[in-house]
Amino acid sequence: MDLPEGRALGSPSPTPDSPMPFVSFGGSFVERVFKPTIYDDVEDPEQYTAGGLHPVHLGDLLGNNNQYKVIHKLGSGGFATVWLCRDLEKDVYTALKIMIADVSKDDCAELKLLRKTWDMEEVGGKHIAIPLDYFWIDGPNGHHLCLVLPVLGPRVSEIWDTFKDPSTLSRKIAPQVVHGLQFLHNHGICHGDLRPSNILLRVSDISSLSEEEIIEEFGVPQKDPVLTALGESYELPSAPKYLVRPIDTASINPQYLTDQICIIDFGESYDSSAPPQELGIPLSYCAPEIIFHNPAGPASDIWALACTLYEIRSCKQVLYAGFGEEDDVLLQMVQLFGKLPEPWWSSWEKRHLWFNEEGIPDKLLDNGMPAANRHTLEEFLAEGHHYTYFADGLFSGGDGEKKSFTLPTDEIKDFVDLLGQMFKYRPNERITAEVAATHPWLQVSRTSSTLRGEQERIPPPTTTSIG
Repeated sequence: MDLPEGRALGSPSPTPDSPMPFVSFGGSFVERVFKPTIYDDVEDPEQYTAGGLHPVHLGDLLGNNNQYKVIHKLGSGGFATVWLCRDLEKDVYTALKIMIADVSKDDCAELKLLRKTWDMEEVGGKHIAIPLDYFWIDGPNGHHLCLVLPVLGPRVSEIWDTFKDPSTLSRKIAPQVVHGLQFLHNHGICHGDLRPSNILLRVSDISSLSEEEIIEEFGVPQKDPVLTALGESYELPSAPKYLVRPIDTASINPQYLTDQICIIDFGESYDSSAPPQELGIPLSYCAPEIIFHNPAGPASDIWALACTLYEIRSCKQVLYAGFGEEDDVLLQMVQLFGKLPEPWWSSWEKRHLWFNEEGIPDKLLDNGMPAANRHTLEEFLAEGHHYTYFADGLFSGGDGEKKSFTLPTDEIKDFVDLLGQMFKYRPNERITAEVAATHPWLQVSRTSSTLRGEQERIPPPTTTSIG
């Protein structure tokens, strides 16, 4: 029996006036302390607990000598919140990433990167979001690492949903991603979690904007009061008085965006000579050696790079994880790239549901249709992608905007040639980032510019502040 998220078996169904009484942590259900937020783009208030998030309010002064003033929210995740801050000493804007206490370690990957000696003028160096500084905060929930980072714009995974003509932009982005990864690998660092949502567009210099102009340009922060599970005010210092919705990056004026990218989130990064036993990269970007619990390495990043380039350029994933099952991804791999090499093939227990021992699809569903089919990257790219943008339709009652994109026929051959050299099952057969950077498909204009006048943005939905 499938249960709604956060609901325990036998518990009453929540109503709009009665919050869900349980929350799941580590596979077990515990009683909620807080009323769930109505928004899906903010952190769960249950994360404000010992070892968890640090409570932050707009206008707070943080850092040594109260150097950073909190102006707006940039985002949140399972391990941190990120805030737009004004550096009062340098008179510039920065992004401040405040880690949960449980993962705030002096030897974390981000601090290792900061402590390295880098020549950022090297090829690809400018495409890496290395921390500019750091400090520590002691709060009601523990000891928190705070990373000072450059302010960045929307994820490249959003360009197809926010730009009406993103084709040229996607071509400019692709070689930058390769060069950024090349830079890391040249310094013995593997990213470990390369994917479109960890690649952001750079913003132009916004330091000349006053705090009032920042709010005018990027929107008034929307607040959601933090309440107890019974709907009462929460008075203890462990949680903020309200949650803040992040800046809607889809609505940022193109004049503040550039066509340059920056690779972020090094929480899964590692020294290439000392790979971890496990990686937290999503299955859709996961190399086969990781799925079969073999050591990761630079070649694992190359597989993820191929998935990322495909998605950036075609507006769809090459491998879709569905419900997060490894078998779903392995099925798609074999359909696209053929039989897995040994010993992986024999160790895949469910292979017989779709394939014979030669890796040929020969099984039928109950309705007589094939359980699996062979495909090629050329076929996938040639069929294009059709979808509806619902930013207007979903919230305003319309039908959304119908969009479609198909790669030019003369481009597909070069693109597939590049991808084919990355999508090799055996890691030692995949090309390096340095070799990939020389491929003809990636030789496009690298002139940097803002997106003013180049890209028409799709209007964002109208939202209403609740506080």
